Order: sequence, then C-alpha cells, then structure tokens
Amino acid sequence: MSLYLNVVEFGPDIFGVREAAEHYFGCDPKDLSVPQVAWLIKLLPGPRLYYKQFEKKRLNKGFMDNLNWLMRHMIRKEFIQESQYEPVTATSLFETEQPTQVDEEADDDGSGSP
Repeated sequence: MSLYLNVVEFGPDIFGVREAAEHYFGCDPKDLSVPQVAWLIKLLPGPRLYYKQFEKKRLNKGFMDNLNWLMRHMIRKEFIQESQYEPVTATSLFETEQPTQVDEEADDDGSGSP
C-alpha cells in the first residue's frame, strides 16, 4: 500500500501522496485534515477528470455529497471520530480557512448552498 500511495497519479503530473498534499493543500500528508484526506481518496478513480473541480475551486454537488458520505462512513467504521467530521460545502475544501459554524449550519438545510 505504501508503495502504491507513493507512485499513484493524483492529477496531471502529480504522483504520490506527498506531491498531492503539497499541490492541493500546501502541506505535508501528516498535516492533512479529514476532508482533505477524503478528497485525495476520491480522486483516485479519475484524478484527471476531477482535477477540473480543483482548478475551479468548487466541487459539484455530487462530488461534495460523496465526500460527506465517505467521511460519515469513516465514522461508522470507526476510522475517525465524529468530532473530526467537518462537512464540506461546494467551496470550503479549497478555502484557506475552515468554514465557520454559521457556514456549516447554513449548508445543513439541504439546499447545498454554502
């Protein structure tokens, strides 16, 4: 698994977790947040296809819903604690600061609006 994660493509000319963490979030893999890790996991089926969302700094609704589902699944499987779950909005993953509590509550109304 370690070998795979160090050579797999995470986007155009982005190979391995270290390069991906630096490229997408400007940090080392050990400093990634849970939503950032979920993003990297969900990139693997089609990193070049999903790269467009990074370029636009905006997730489409389906991808956003899928990331939130993955993190809730990680809680159910006890890979993370519920306190580590930070729901993503269409733009929160690529913001330099995490969304405020007010932003998260606004997204909980089911409208998908940040």
